Amino acid sequence: MRLHMFRSAQRHADGRLSAPRLAAAVLTIIAMAAAVGGCGSKGADGPESAEEPATVNVALGAVSPEAATLFIAEVNGYFDEQNVKVNVEVNGPQATTLTVAGRADIAFTGATSALAAGIQKQTQYVYATIVGPGNASILVSPTSGINTLADLSGKTVSSQGVSGASWGEAHAFADYLKSKGIAPFEVVPLGSSQLQADAVISGRNAGASGGPDLFGTQISTGKLKVLVGPESPETKELFPADLIASGFWGSADQIKKNSEGITRFLAALLKANQYLETHPLDEIVNVMLKAPQYQGYTFEAVKTALGFEMDFIHETGGQISPEAWEHSLAAYQKWSLGIDLDHPAVQYESVVNNELLAAAKGRMK
Repeated sequence: MRLHMFRSAQRHADGRLSAPRLAAAVLTIIAMAAAVGGCGSKGADGPESAEEPATVNVALGAVSPEAATLFIAEVNGYFDEQNVKVNVEVNGPQATTLTVAGRADIAFTGATSALAAGIQKQTQYVYATIVGPGNASILVSPTSGINTLADLSGKTVSSQGVSGASWGEAHAFADYLKSKGIAPFEVVPLGSSQLQADAVISGRNAGASGGPDLFGTQISTGKLKVLVGPESPETKELFPADLIASGFWGSADQIKKNSEGITRFLAALLKANQYLETHPLDEIVNVMLKAPQYQGYTFEAVKTALGFEMDFIHETGGQISPEAWEHSLAAYQKWSLGIDLDHPAVQYESVVNNELLAAAKGRMK
């Protein structure tokens, strides 16, 4: 091809290439050499262009700004940059079942959701989204006359299910009242955060336990208020500052089977994490509103919900330390989860997989 280029260039009578044609031919060859040399090379933030595409299926337990990195990566094209197709489905409580069964590669849920299943079939956490008590709250109606935790004495407070943080944190707050010599409230499980909100607004329950991010619409419209939240003295007394509250996890078998795809998925989350750290709240909200999962949400609802979680999202860049897991297990022990938290399957060396996150960080270089 190079010989052909020279032969097709215009020549002088003595056989020499004219200066303009010679320069053009040389520049063409240089450009082609650079293009050939660049095949399969890695960009500043992206993968090798020659690698095969990958697919990751994600099961969401809830549409929550705790998974803000997922929505930002989806909207900003970070998954495309990593050459991974990510299919996201909102599965609610079924997210755990589907993921343990291998029908989803990765689930996003509260951190305790996979522990019971993990005793039967090994599960692994690969990325922590919330580190700290970011979803430890009780919400009440602004017109209820309830202004302190003690005002809930003898009343009913709902949780979302009986195996997650909402259930556990509700029991922790009830036990806190008992420790102060105050009659606790009763914890009653419901199937979703929407049912919880409806029960409080209608007066059937006095309060709802769960992350304030799940009630952004009701808070922003004045239908619910945070009675105790992440910054309340009671919350800081009850929960460790490095509590693993939610994250992405999967069955150990599926993570091993699709380790390349999940590594690329995590690399995109890391870039989204950088976006969170460097952009104002309003801009982040506008990006999230473009995600398919946030269609129908208002700007104020998402901003309210995300505002509660921002301080807890990017503290560790997804990393789970041995100390944080130890502190979290100690907290979970008090949550009446009915899980053997001394079982080897839920100990750090079994349940936390930091290898893929380390590999994902390598793709960012």
